[in-house]
Amino acid sequence: MAAYVIDLSAFQISVGDKNGWRFKSRHYALLDNEEVVLGAEAKSKAKLYPTASFNTYWENLSTEPINHSHQRHYVDLAYAHLLDLSERLSLKSKSDLLVIVPSHFDRTQLALFLGIAKHTFFNVIGLIDAGVVAGMTVKPTKSFVVYLDIQSQQAVTTHVEFNTKISRGMVSQIPGIGIENIFDKLLRIITDAFISQCRFNPQHNAETEQQLYDKIPAWIECLASESTAALTLEQSGSNYSAQLSQEQLVEALGEYYKKISNHLLSLRANAKTELPVVLLADAWFSSLPGVEDYLDSCIELKKVDHDDRLKRIFLRKFELTEYGTDARLITSISQIDPKCNENTVYKTEEPTNVPTHALVGNKAFSVCDVAILNRRLMPESSSFAMTSKSPLKTLGSLVFLDKKLFARDFVSELLVNDKPPTKNELVVGDILSIDGSSARLITVQDVKH
Repeated sequence: MAAYVIDLSAFQISVGDKNGWRFKSRHYALLDNEEVVLGAEAKSKAKLYPTASFNTYWENLSTEPINHSHQRHYVDLAYAHLLDLSERLSLKSKSDLLVIVPSHFDRTQLALFLGIAKHTFFNVIGLIDAGVVAGMTVKPTKSFVVYLDIQSQQAVTTHVEFNTKISRGMVSQIPGIGIENIFDKLLRIITDAFISQCRFNPQHNAETEQQLYDKIPAWIECLASESTAALTLEQSGSNYSAQLSQEQLVEALGEYYKKISNHLLSLRANAKTELPVVLLADAWFSSLPGVEDYLDSCIELKKVDHDDRLKRIFLRKFELTEYGTDARLITSISQIDPKCNENTVYKTEEPTNVPTHALVGNKAFSVCDVAILNRRLMPESSSFAMTSKSPLKTLGSLVFLDKKLFARDFVSELLVNDKPPTKNELVVGDILSIDGSSARLITVQDVKH
């Protein structure tokens, strides 16, 4: 069964699979009579039809009624968006789905999401907290780590704790610091520039206001590297030009930077620590001009690699999934390369490529000429075992021949890398799975201290 990842955090949905991110879709819905227009197309008409446009239905997922005869609640818009995503993926049957969930989602919102997902071609097998996923992309640190999630109309901060696990700590919201708030502020600043420089007010006309709004991302990108950006708009065959300096942009955004910085200092004070703060943020916020100049000197800004987030989810897919029951939210996960004792280091990439152990959770079991036992039927066994619904006590065996590891007599349900084994030889990195239980083949190297 194909597996996908949907990232609901930030201000747009990202959809990916094991090969990378497939596409993104902005959190926008436009109600046009009985039709729901979604994503980029809806965003491109938001200023033309402001009363029929919605952009907070994901971050405020609820049964809150909306004033429209065909869409009753925010959750109806979210359901329409999920259906649209499945259509863009050309799904014809159930496909497994892992979901990166905004940290502020409560139990009711999670239940609503799982409820609407059941009526699509998505089979939700895992829910992972966005802050935990961000923590998976950085090295463990003793600093006070906070993940910043810029959404449509708010920002969400998540304290990411590094102990024996990567865990979600305190979650808080900063209203009024979303991408739409930032864009509305810039829309006013740029409008003032056009009025003062060429006596043209783009907000007097819905079409030019929409045109201005659509060009803001490109102008921000330009001012990230240039001192001045040339702004142009067209109306009724006439062109209007103005200029905006990087200094003006940074000054406009400064109030948002200060609020975020003060919020982080408040979080640190509430935690009663004086540790330096590491702020994890997505590329969009990290690349904004002047952001680091406004952050307190104790705050270090680190960009979260979006591609790396997807890669790490698939690397640890079997730790994040549940089959046969409603997926539960993962708010903590073991750190990569866990150690059973101080003299052993686990590696997933060895030059020999020959496994010596199977890693199940935080425990490593030797795979040297062993039977794979059924933990459900043999719970007291201390040998390598996996939990299966199979009525058999032995699920297969692993044998060494000529310094290579081979699979023998695997039951049909026991898969290698999500597929029935097409060859008997096994290598480092292979994942054995059956009925939601999984084991990664690794090499263990003894280290003398």
